[in-house]
Amino acid sequence: MNSIGLLVYIYALTAAISQQNDSVAHCEELTPNIQNLLEGEALYYVPYFMTDVNATEDQLTWYRNKVVVSSNESEGVHVHGLAIYLLNVTPADAATYTFQYTQSPDSCYTADLTVNVFNESFRLEKVIRYGPVESSSLSTRIVCPDPVLKTCHDTGGVITWYKNMGLIKREHEKDIRVQKLPQNNGVYTCMCTWAHNHHFYNSSGSRMLTLKDLSNHFLEFLWPTDTNKEQFADAGSPTSLNCSVFCGTNNEKQCAVEWRVNGSRIDDRKDYVQVHPPFNNTIATAVLIIPKVSAKDFQTNFTCVAKNDFVIWSKYLTLKPRTEDSMPVVAGYLFMFLLCITGAILIKLFLVDLALFFRPYCPRRTAKDGTKVYDAYVIYQPQWETKYLLREFISRLLPSVLEEQCGYKLFIQGRDDTPGEDDLELLEKRLKCSRRLMVILTPASGSKSTDCESASPQEFAFGGFDWHVGIQHVLVQTKMSIILVQLGDGDPQGCSHLPAGLQHLIRKSALIKWSEKPKNACKANARFWKKVRYLMPARPVANQLRLAPTETGLFKSL
Repeated sequence: MNSIGLLVYIYALTAAISQQNDSVAHCEELTPNIQNLLEGEALYYVPYFMTDVNATEDQLTWYRNKVVVSSNESEGVHVHGLAIYLLNVTPADAATYTFQYTQSPDSCYTADLTVNVFNESFRLEKVIRYGPVESSSLSTRIVCPDPVLKTCHDTGGVITWYKNMGLIKREHEKDIRVQKLPQNNGVYTCMCTWAHNHHFYNSSGSRMLTLKDLSNHFLEFLWPTDTNKEQFADAGSPTSLNCSVFCGTNNEKQCAVEWRVNGSRIDDRKDYVQVHPPFNNTIATAVLIIPKVSAKDFQTNFTCVAKNDFVIWSKYLTLKPRTEDSMPVVAGYLFMFLLCITGAILIKLFLVDLALFFRPYCPRRTAKDGTKVYDAYVIYQPQWETKYLLREFISRLLPSVLEEQCGYKLFIQGRDDTPGEDDLELLEKRLKCSRRLMVILTPASGSKSTDCESASPQEFAFGGFDWHVGIQHVLVQTKMSIILVQLGDGDPQGCSHLPAGLQHLIRKSALIKWSEKPKNACKANARFWKKVRYLMPARPVANQLRLAPTETGLFKSL
């Protein structure tokens, strides 16, 4: 570039900067703002002026020491929308930031934002705090500073409160009410935790709470209050009315409290006695004693008057006849409710025992019970891996408990079969003469695993008529119930190889699992046998000649 071209470029650049400075110089200046931040915290700032106009990003420009602030959000200081962000501030971020809002070619506004950054050790110092909160009452409300509130509102942050940097639990509102002053004097910090670009930042604002010197004209009623204007009493019984007023510190001589009846002072009346307990440095008290409450007292207006050298305040209190104490009634209903709940739980836990206990006294009979010969028709799976348990249960335990001890009559597959008789004919005949169908399930053979998914349909080929016709009979004859007994650790609900009808009955009916110890195996009062007896008919069929057991079929092979 030759010298002439360079001079032309410098002149154009100078003119552009001059024009920009002239533009800024002619903007209307608004009230500047100052933000004191702690090192490591963040600032989200939108000029208050923007809340009153419909500005766009193109109309707002931020400068730092007359240099345009970048919109690159990877930088700690950047512009996003109408806001400027200072994230995890350091002393290097302390500067004067200026925004320029161009409303039109002939109208613009500008204002400065001065940011000061202090070390964390200044957190409780006055230089970093917002305006103090001074209170002259026993309780006061501290509001989170506006900049922190606006940050939480615009960014969806969460507020947490601290006192002298100690966490105040379960306080997340925009304000906090502090009781029992002056014991709770101190620095209260409102901390807003907010997110920006998937990162979390903190912005805080602190206020000092102090109990200012109480003036003589201050009075505060502790009792009665605006929300407690009634007191219950019993006719014919003594009662007392208490009036307590917070007068300030060391104001005993300037504060007086007394009761008045229907607007009149209590002088030498015998039906009322007024006493004044000693002044306790801050609270004055007057007690009105009524030796015997009469009917007229319920129509009387009792007024507590508090006064000092400047003001006279009063609160009204009325007596109400005490209604019948409802606590015994409530306690009675509560007791009945708990009794019902306890009874329901006990019935749920001991339903089987209760049913078996009352069954002999109220048996349920049907017209078709007289045509039944067997109480239950028993079928089972012949599994070789569990042949000992199955043989023990079928040949000894089941007949010993249900037949010998309980008097039931069973038809057991493989034991009561008649040689030479047609299987289908026998099955249909016996099923029609039986009141229950008992199915004994065992773990699937061919695997040591309890997962019965590995069993094959061929392993259930024996007694196919028993399974399919028996299950079909239960599904069609809805009055015939089924009893499912599980031997071993297998879970029948996962046996997809079983007949579809049996799978349906397993999902629908309660499954009784054999888990008795050897010493309880033959006891009718064992938990397992109680569950079986609960599902059996209430009364066994009439005693008939039982077919002699035979060692035929699969039972013999076991």
